[in-house]
Amino acid sequence: MKTVFVSRFVLTFQRSSIFFFQFDFCSFAGVLSALGLALADVVHEMQEPSGKAINQDNWSNITDRLKHLSKCGTDELLKQGYDHQSIVVEKYLNLRYEGTDCALMCTSNEDTAESFTNLFLKKYKDQFGFTLPDRPIIIDDIRVRALAKSAMNINRKIDTRSNDKPLKEPKVNYYCLFFSFADISLIRK
Repeated sequence: MKTVFVSRFVLTFQRSSIFFFQFDFCSFAGVLSALGLALADVVHEMQEPSGKAINQDNWSNITDRLKHLSKCGTDELLKQGYDHQSIVVEKYLNLRYEGTDCALMCTSNEDTAESFTNLFLKKYKDQFGFTLPDRPIIIDDIRVRALAKSAMNINRKIDTRSNDKPLKEPKVNYYCLFFSFADISLIRK
């Protein structure tokens, strides 16, 4: 058995085969990662169980819960410093037929029971090939997803470098020599 210490990891090898790997890392990887983080949307999701049938009697309670969760999600993003115009709220209902265990997540731009019901029936028909028209539709979960869109504008033109000094991107190479590919255990120090 052979043990090799690499940075903060301990690699243990048990067979006599030799494997050689080369890892190339772009030197601008950290900058690109930071740019990706700056362009990413910020999401705050909230979900609560329901268990009620989707009908006109229960719909006012469901819309109240959707509005409450929407307000909580929006308030959370406003507390983090995002502008109200950049926040988009998506509303989801996890629906299933009574007596079944397969729930389908449905979203609609309209806050009406008919829009969610019609979407559920279409999704159920597409997935299973039939519907159960005599059974009530149950709302398992109410979920709201609040998104704050990135305010960074990347559509601007970036100045190009003159051709007299071409920019060579340096690469950082890491070489690893492994004595065994099978039975490698990686232990963090």
